[in-house]
Amino acid sequence: MFCKTKVWLINPVLDFLLFSGGLGWFLLSLHLFVPDQFTLHTQSVLLVLGSLVLTNTHFGAPLLVANKTGAAKFMVKPLLLSIFVVATIAALWAPPLLSLLVQAYLCCVVIHYTCQNIQIVRLYLQRGNFELSRSATLCLYTFALSLSTWSLTRQVIDDGSALVSFQGLSLPEWPFLHPVVGFALAVVCATSGLILMVQILSVAASTRRLFPVAAALTLISTSFMFCVTGTISAVLWLFVPAFVHAIQSIGLHLIETPQGSKLSVWSWLSKCFLLGLGITYCLPACCHYVGIGEQHAYLAIIVVFSFHHFVIELLTRSSKTKNLALEPALVLQNEQIPRVALCIEDLVPPGSGVPLTGA
Repeated sequence: MFCKTKVWLINPVLDFLLFSGGLGWFLLSLHLFVPDQFTLHTQSVLLVLGSLVLTNTHFGAPLLVANKTGAAKFMVKPLLLSIFVVATIAALWAPPLLSLLVQAYLCCVVIHYTCQNIQIVRLYLQRGNFELSRSATLCLYTFALSLSTWSLTRQVIDDGSALVSFQGLSLPEWPFLHPVVGFALAVVCATSGLILMVQILSVAASTRRLFPVAAALTLISTSFMFCVTGTISAVLWLFVPAFVHAIQSIGLHLIETPQGSKLSVWSWLSKCFLLGLGITYCLPACCHYVGIGEQHAYLAIIVVFSFHHFVIELLTRSSKTKNLALEPALVLQNEQIPRVALCIEDLVPPGSGVPLTGA
């Protein structure tokens, strides 16, 4: 029999828009095909609202959820947080260190996007009772990570295309990579993708189950995200941080955090927003008040605590995905979540979903 298990976290339309990247593609389509209605002003307003409201909410969410997940509890211990504070202070007083951290961040943030997409795919597979073997799961990770890494390295291989500055901070010279590196990654990506497809077809044939549509949509969206190039890529990556990655993150945190009423949901979202606002705006303002350059303070705090964010999200997802996949009645399915939408990621510059692109 074909799989009849309910694999959607909410419903087909909202899952596509919120979890499979559809909202990003919708905004890109508006930009490309209805430019008269989707003006530059409208686009700017969306991006500002996204970075102000959604990025901050997304940035604060895992810190609150971490208190309820065993694997990530140590990430909010005072001693560990103090290490990140010391690292931030060091970055403030040593601009070369801050430049290196920013450069590392621009690479890691794309891997961060990719890992979350893989986790969403695995979640849909588990809910659809479509079990991949260990080798197929390895191929899934290899395909997605080699694809995103290839999208990064091809910017460095094309001499002169890498970012030389970010938010007014000069970056170290990017190491030049031989074209064979990009070719090797492309071969690994294509090979693992082909093996994954064969294994998926094999599982489908042996179990008579269809590959979950939601997982397929997420994989397709992820692949296009890193394959598109040129002007379209630059425009798409204006929307990916705000309206793809962070929406996924907040949505996942919402459905994995038990809520008793709509009021409690709004209360939780408000706390996430205020916590993110405190980290991304209030702390830099305090640094500026004591004589530290506000722009550098902002960069140091965002970049250092983004690494904390990357780790805590990974640990939170790893410890919650299995339970979430097996949960029969999700909060969102019971209509206890109001119509919130949109969330976003940690300030990847325009044109840099492939964050090395200096578009």
